[in-house]
Amino acid sequence: MKKILFYFENDWAFGQIYNALIRRLYGHGIHAAILDWGVSRGVMEFGNILRRFDAIATVPSVLNGLLSHGVPASKLVAVAHSEIDIVLGVERCGVGIYEQVYGYAVIHPDLVEVSRSAGIERVPLVTPNGIDFDYYYTPISSGLKCLGYAGQNASDHTC
Repeated sequence: MKKILFYFENDWAFGQIYNALIRRLYGHGIHAAILDWGVSRGVMEFGNILRRFDAIATVPSVLNGLLSHGVPASKLVAVAHSEIDIVLGVERCGVGIYEQVYGYAVIHPDLVEVSRSAGIERVPLVTPNGIDFDYYYTPISSGLKCLGYAGQNASDHTC
């Protein structure tokens, strides 16, 4: 069974996306796990965890940290979720790293142009987010009923 590590923040959107993806990948013969980049680990512990996986997926801006821990670029998959991911990846690692990593993907077609504009020659795979979309879907409101954050400014609090 192939083993993939998602090296992302395990809270908020990343946590939702990658936990859902882990459940789906198992059915395809892929064991996946998340290592939260916000949790401090010693060099030895970090190295032992990373050696157990065939590939490690993360945002481009974090590649430099993994490379500095001895992870070979050939095991890394860079997944850009926004323009800042691409920009910081180039600032921290240069454009050449995108040719060296095992995989390079973006979550929206617009980010392909951002990548090209940043000087990256490799054309990224477009892999849109959409895991468990139906779980979060709500119909569009028929009208504006509240202004402000979570109805904070509503005087009658009926929103």
